[in-house]
Amino acid sequence: TEIQVDEAQVQLEAAYAELAAATAEAAATLGVGSPAVAAAEAQVMESQAQLAEAQAQRVAAIGKQDEAKANQQTTFDTTERHYQQASDDFARSLKGAQAPLEALAANGTNPLIDIAMPASGRSTFVPGATAIDGAPPASMQSTFTSCGSNAANNVFTTFGRPMSEIDAIGATGTVERGTAMDGIANGLNQGLAQNPGTAGEHIPADLLASGQPYASRSNVSLDALTQATSGGSPAVLSIRNPAGGMHAITVDSIKDGIMTYRDPLTGLTYQAPESALSQLIPVPGPPEQMLPLWDGRAVMLASVRV
Repeated sequence: TEIQVDEAQVQLEAAYAELAAATAEAAATLGVGSPAVAAAEAQVMESQAQLAEAQAQRVAAIGKQDEAKANQQTTFDTTERHYQQASDDFARSLKGAQAPLEALAANGTNPLIDIAMPASGRSTFVPGATAIDGAPPASMQSTFTSCGSNAANNVFTTFGRPMSEIDAIGATGTVERGTAMDGIANGLNQGLAQNPGTAGEHIPADLLASGQPYASRSNVSLDALTQATSGGSPAVLSIRNPAGGMHAITVDSIKDGIMTYRDPLTGLTYQAPESALSQLIPVPGPPEQMLPLWDGRAVMLASVRV
C-alpha cells in the first residue's frame, strides 16, 4: 500500500544518510583513495539505487490506487446513470396516459381495481380494515408498480407539499419492477431538503437539518413504528400482496391498538387493528406459505431505533 511504500522510502533515506555520513568520515580519516572509502562509496551507490527503486515503486503504487479509485467511481456513476435513466424512461412512458388516468382517479376509480381485483372490490390487503368516510383522498397509483412512489407522495402530502404521480416516480427512482425502500427514503430526504413544507412541525429540527430525516429499516418492531409515527410523521411500510409480490402503504399513526393508514391501491384512508400487520396470510408458491402481512421493513424517522 501507499503507506507501506512511504515507510520503506523513509527507512532507505535514513540508511542512505547514515552511509553518506560514514563515507565522509572515512574519507576524512583514511584518505580519499583508501579501500575502506571505496567500499563505503560502493555501499552508498547501492543505497542510492535501492532508494530510486523504492521511489519508482511508490509512484507505481499510487498510480494503481488512483486507477482503482477512478474505475470504482466510473462503475458507480454508470450504475447510478443507468438506474436514473430507467426511472426517467418509465416516467416518460406514463406521461401520455397521465391525463386519462387522473380523470379516472377524479371519478373515484382505479384501473388496477378492475385488473387485479373484482370489479366490486374497492378493498385493501389489510385484514379487518375499514375505510374512513370523509377522509381526504390519498395519492392513488395508476400502474402496477407505482405503489411505493405514491406511498411516498402521501408523506409529502402530510407535510403540505403534494406532487404529481409522475414527479413522485422520478423522486423515488421507481422503475417497471417497482420501487426500492432505499429509493423511497432517498426521495423523501431529497424532497424535504428542497422544500420541507410543514415537516418542521412534526420532525425534530436537528434531524430535519441533517438532510437525512428518513431511513429505510428492516426488522422494525411494532413499538418502534408506533413511536416513529407518534409525532405526526408518517411511515411507509412494505406489506405482502396475497396475489404475490409486495405492496406499499403509508401508516399515519398507531393509537390504542388502531392503525390509520393510506393505501395507494384504492386512494382511501383506513383504520385497522394493529394486530393485522402480524396476521398470517397465504402467499403463493410453490410452495404456498403462511407469512405475516408486514415483512418488517419500513421507511421511517431515522432517529427511532428499531
